[in-house]
Amino acid sequence: MQVIVFLYIIAYYMALFSMSRQTEVAVSSFFSLGGILLSIILLWKASIRVKTNERAFWKWMTAGAIFYFIAEMIYRIYEWSFQTEPPFPSWADVFYMLYSLAYIAALLYIVMQQRKTIVIWQSLWDALIVTCVIMAYSWIYIVQPITYLEEEALYIAVLVAYPLLDLVMLFLLLFLFFATNVRRIWLWNILGVGCFIFTDTIYFIQMMQFHYESNSWLDPLWILSVLMIGLSADRAKDGDLSFQKREHFSLIRVIFPYVCFLILVWAPFISPGDRIVIACLIFAVGFIFIRQLMTLQENRQLLQQLQTLNDDLDQQVAKRTSELTRLNEQLTYVANHDFLTGLFNRRAFVIELERVLMGAKQQQQCFAVIFIDIDRFKHINDYFGHHMGDELIAHIAKVLKEKARPTDIVARQGGDEFTIIFTPLQDVNELRRFVNDVVSISHQPITIQRLDIRVSLSVGVAVYPYDGETSDTLMKHADMAMYRAKEQGKNQYQFFNGEMDRIVLQKNDD
Repeated sequence: MQVIVFLYIIAYYMALFSMSRQTEVAVSSFFSLGGILLSIILLWKASIRVKTNERAFWKWMTAGAIFYFIAEMIYRIYEWSFQTEPPFPSWADVFYMLYSLAYIAALLYIVMQQRKTIVIWQSLWDALIVTCVIMAYSWIYIVQPITYLEEEALYIAVLVAYPLLDLVMLFLLLFLFFATNVRRIWLWNILGVGCFIFTDTIYFIQMMQFHYESNSWLDPLWILSVLMIGLSADRAKDGDLSFQKREHFSLIRVIFPYVCFLILVWAPFISPGDRIVIACLIFAVGFIFIRQLMTLQENRQLLQQLQTLNDDLDQQVAKRTSELTRLNEQLTYVANHDFLTGLFNRRAFVIELERVLMGAKQQQQCFAVIFIDIDRFKHINDYFGHHMGDELIAHIAKVLKEKARPTDIVARQGGDEFTIIFTPLQDVNELRRFVNDVVSISHQPITIQRLDIRVSLSVGVAVYPYDGETSDTLMKHADMAMYRAKEQGKNQYQFFNGEMDRIVLQKNDD
């Protein structure tokens, strides 16, 4: 559709510059009314296609295009009938101004509908600063010359109304430009209104100089502006008019009001002592000052919010760190402890044995590794069930922990086997008393779920450094001593001796 529009305008220009005086009114009327009619069709289709409350915007836009069509029809009828332009002001001017008013109403409607989604105040001051600049130069080159005309009040009022309406339209579009991310639909509106205001400005300058002629190069630009606004409706759908907050920093938007202000500073030199120009300059300075104050206030609020967010983040990090520390402690505990008894597991036992071994070597101390096995535990499991067996394991683990000294390390190797590091070992008799105490568990029945169960233990002992100087050797020898106790009839303990090693080697050779 964009290509069709621009080809249409090119054809308009070609016809305009190639037609004769006799045909210029007909040809110009055809292209002018045809272009407006195309814009009306595009806007009307959008008002039907859109189903949300955005439909009202397109209805206002369609009404504005219809007003423009009526104004142009009145203008062309005068040309066809009287071979001259209509008087000024006329009904054509009424409908031309109604076009601008309808467009302003459409913009105000959509701004009020979505005022909560845009940054209003900062964008408002930016738009007002730029509007002051345009107002000052409009006064110098358009409005002030109009006031010097010796015409009736109505003539002057209508003539002044045109640039004022253009200024309001421009202000609203500038506000949208500063407040939101510009979408395609608003871009065509901005281009269309920009083209319309530019053409109006040239028209008024020519009017002031009495140089304007109808069916000139300006006429296609008016139609182009209407068609650009129509293009914004070409593919309109629900949600297209919704504003998007600016998420990215835009240098152009930030410096544009200040660049315009620098242009305004030159205006008093063009029209020295002009009160309107001076007023525009003062207002612009005031708007900049207010904008800066509000920006500072906003930055202060942002800093406070950032501080609050940082405090909240610190609390969340501290809380999360505490949770992770607790979870890590839980995971470490699970990794090093038996889930049934709460004792060290085999992995943790080996680590502790290495630590004790290193300390014993440095301090030249002795310690013992004790292996404990529950005799006939498989029969207990088979007869009473695994649940009863688990409770028996937990009970024996508790008894062993109670009998052990604070410096001793008790662990469950797995199944029905337990291990103990008896450290430090200063007296062998103390060690014998301890293992005797362990074996004595079998003297009394153990009550599990109201059942008395008698168990016996087989215990093997290996002493550092006599029975081995490495953790593997000590564990192997303690295990061999424990199996020796089982072979000797169970329910007893055995200390490792070299004879056990010889017997095992002999069995392996056989």
